[in-house]
Amino acid sequence: MPLAAGHDRAVIPSTPQPAPANPWTIAANAMGQLRKGGPDHLRVLIARAMGGLGLPELAEAWATTVPQTAELAPLVNQIRDALPGLKPSERSAAERVATLELNLAANPSLAADLAPFIDAWRSRANDHRWFRTRDGQTVIVDSRLPIDHPQSLVRFGDERTRCAGRSLPLNRPDAAGPPPPVLVDGLRSADSVIDLCARYPRLESRAWARLLIVESNPDIVLDVLSERDLRSFISQERMHIFTGPDCKDRVTEFLRERMADWASVSYISERPDGPDRALEARLKELTAARAGEYRALLARNNAAYADRDAAWWANRYQKARDGTADPLRALVVTTRFSTYIQHASRDLCKAFEACGMVSMLLIEPDDASRTDGLRIARAIDSFRPDLFVVINYTRGQFADSVPRQVPHCCWVQDAMPHLFSRTAGADIDALSIVVGSVFKEFVETYRYPRDACLLFDVPALGACFDAKPRRFCDIDVLIATNHGETPEAMAARLDRECTDSGGPPGLMHEIYEALSANLVHWKHGFLLYWIEDTLRPVFDRHGYDPRADNARTIIRDAATPMVNRMLRHRVIGWAAELARDHGWNLVLAGRGWQDHPSLGAYAIGEANHGSELRDLYNRSLVTLHASSAWIFHQRIYESLLAGSMPAMFFKPDDLTGLLRPARVMTRLGLRPCCTMLDDRRLHAHALDHPIGGLALCLAQRLAPHGTPPIQPGRNWKTEVALQTGFFPWRDGVADHSEYIAELHTPEEQVRLMWAVSDGFFRDKLELASLIERGRNDPDWRLANIRHASSIVRESFTLERTAKGIAEFMQDRFASREPG
Repeated sequence: MPLAAGHDRAVIPSTPQPAPANPWTIAANAMGQLRKGGPDHLRVLIARAMGGLGLPELAEAWATTVPQTAELAPLVNQIRDALPGLKPSERSAAERVATLELNLAANPSLAADLAPFIDAWRSRANDHRWFRTRDGQTVIVDSRLPIDHPQSLVRFGDERTRCAGRSLPLNRPDAAGPPPPVLVDGLRSADSVIDLCARYPRLESRAWARLLIVESNPDIVLDVLSERDLRSFISQERMHIFTGPDCKDRVTEFLRERMADWASVSYISERPDGPDRALEARLKELTAARAGEYRALLARNNAAYADRDAAWWANRYQKARDGTADPLRALVVTTRFSTYIQHASRDLCKAFEACGMVSMLLIEPDDASRTDGLRIARAIDSFRPDLFVVINYTRGQFADSVPRQVPHCCWVQDAMPHLFSRTAGADIDALSIVVGSVFKEFVETYRYPRDACLLFDVPALGACFDAKPRRFCDIDVLIATNHGETPEAMAARLDRECTDSGGPPGLMHEIYEALSANLVHWKHGFLLYWIEDTLRPVFDRHGYDPRADNARTIIRDAATPMVNRMLRHRVIGWAAELARDHGWNLVLAGRGWQDHPSLGAYAIGEANHGSELRDLYNRSLVTLHASSAWIFHQRIYESLLAGSMPAMFFKPDDLTGLLRPARVMTRLGLRPCCTMLDDRRLHAHALDHPIGGLALCLAQRLAPHGTPPIQPGRNWKTEVALQTGFFPWRDGVADHSEYIAELHTPEEQVRLMWAVSDGFFRDKLELASLIERGRNDPDWRLANIRHASSIVRESFTLERTAKGIAEFMQDRFASREPG
């Protein structure tokens, strides 16, 4: 095959070439042969190898042992001629002591363990000479013995290569969080510590394996700590070093006290004499004890809840509500490995407390711990909850650790794939509810009980974000989102994940190209239907039926998030262009924006949930929000409570969410009647009800220009024809999602949308006008904020939601009582 122009032809040797000689191997082999009585020229090889390792002092010491024969003297001279070009490699005792003190200061508990042994170690510091190779490894020589004595080398070997070749358990998370703890029995060198940490880095979730090093000889630990600066490794919270005669007892007790943090322990022996069978036996005993405790807890918990059916719980909730019994107790289980989920869970606990309940947050104590059945069973045993709450997981995920008689609340925050299954639907029993972002597919496809579902938008904690709005702000536009990854990078990541899981290579890239090319044309219709139509050619090429489960999964878990990312970045791009053109102050708060190719200059990094984020809102004229989902979002509520006017990208789906006639009228106790006039027109009849009329008026106001006005109808009905470009039917099938119970009434939803509608924009020009008016007319902006925030405080806070969840749970119990 000819080479491309501009490339030189490679020279291919006719015979295989040996690998470059390794000075470590040469020296070790030569010393081994010398001990067996080998010839003196081996001393020359050793001296040369020492020079190759960057150890001029040892090269000279070995050179002096070579007999001055006619054959060997010239070779020795060559070695000595090269030595002046090498840097001194010996480390003094004072240097080693200074390094030790530096490391001990980084780990006070280890310093305390080693304190009784340090004086004796210092007294022997001059017995050995220490040298550092050019690649930073350590060679130790006994200064009391001749250099060529068989016992003179206390440590000599390529530790870095040895460590890299160790067979260690894979750094893989398990279902409950980080990888299992790694117990290393024996300590060889600083390189072994560094390699251990490198082989078990933080995972993307920030979880990492707990590392336990056991070395009974304190002198070895002191030697390793004096070898090099290990502060960044031994100061890690997951690193624990046990030394001294009782080290095996202490590591055993350490693991016993933390049984809830692990399910198994990976044992690795670094001992010269092989694995410690006694220590291995202790680990097996601990594992058995852990399993025994878990079984006992399950039995005790199941017995405690055995007689509590729906009628019992209805009575318990009613008495707590009346104040004739102790307050309800809510156990909220979360994970530290999701920033958003743990903050939402902490806020939910505060909201439960605010409405008179007692709450307990169950979360991993550190990044090397896990939350599994034992931790949960212990919490149920000690706390005896009346409600078990977890975000994004149904009862089945905890079937082994939570008694079925404990009321279970699955708070749906995200479209997690495992929720879209009939298995998850079957988990919803008489003592379970599903609340939050309840998808219509849950009921229509996956058989979630409709009466167990409560729909609401994710709210904000009022007590956390409440602040008085400012008349003048130093930030013109705030964007608070963690979606800093570009749409292109997101598509590439999804494509890798798809390929790794066995999907067609390049599928996600094709989906991205199709969506990005057509997004500009999405002006009418439900987003889901537009995505289906756009991706139909892609699905046809790959043999997918767009209505089949695999295609629906791709649309839900890949295509829809891609569109959301594209839309969000496009709108943020508008804001950045306006900021540059007008000299406005734009701030991007969140993860990943620093690396954005064009928006990185506006990034300030993540803002801590709570006061830091509240203060950012409070300093901001407007808070920009754009999403492919329903327009109301936690960020909207937070910004209003904190005193910032939300600027919201308005799209067809948002009006549909407001004016789904069956949804509005059914909630008002009226009979809906809807008729399709054509593929671009929705003809809706609404009885003469104040909220129904207000909803239709608002829809008329927000509809595209040219929409026919509202006209009076016959028989006490108001008839409206809206050229909206969307409709809740497709192929003659009605959208039944409106029949899922909603926490917020139509009055609350319509009033809030009316209150914030001055903050809607559809394009860059409308966004510019909105920001400009906010700058020039602070009275208008403050009036909007005060009006809308009063509605949020009244109806859309997490405190109100927590109360509503408890009441909905009680209503579900009551509906299950006999008779």
